[in-house]
Amino acid sequence: MAAETMTAQELTDLRLGTLDTAVSDWEKMHGKLDTLATGVGGGVSAQRLRTQADAADWKGANATVSKEFVTKIAVEFQDVAGQAKSVLGILRDASAAFKKHKTDLRTVVDDVAKRNIYINAKGGAVASVPLGRGSRQRRHPHADRRGTRRR
Repeated sequence: MAAETMTAQELTDLRLGTLDTAVSDWEKMHGKLDTLATGVGGGVSAQRLRTQADAADWKGANATVSKEFVTKIAVEFQDVAGQAKSVLGILRDASAAFKKHKTDLRTVVDDVAKRNIYINAKGGAVASVPLGRGSRQRRHPHADRRGTRRR
């Protein structure tokens, strides 16, 4: 599977609000699942349920099956909490990377613009051209005849 590369314009226009919301939502979800798995804070937890199931004196026809079921569910809660932590990490890393790349791109675009070099929507560099021989005025390559930038 070939990875697609974003254009400079796509990165510039990228809005990260939805990704930031997802990070916030997964932080809450991870906290809730971790609490259910470990019992941090003293509430009901899978860990406490497992400890009680292991300590109980199970009797009857379903004793073995019931104890195994409780133990299995407790382990699954811990697994789910771990998966939520992984998803949260991926979302945080993606958010941080996109923000860094956007900032880096903006810095490069601003720096080269000072030297009359402009970055087009596909990420290519375009040098501005003098208006006339000996003229100190330069025209942006995407400007109309009046010098107004076109988009």
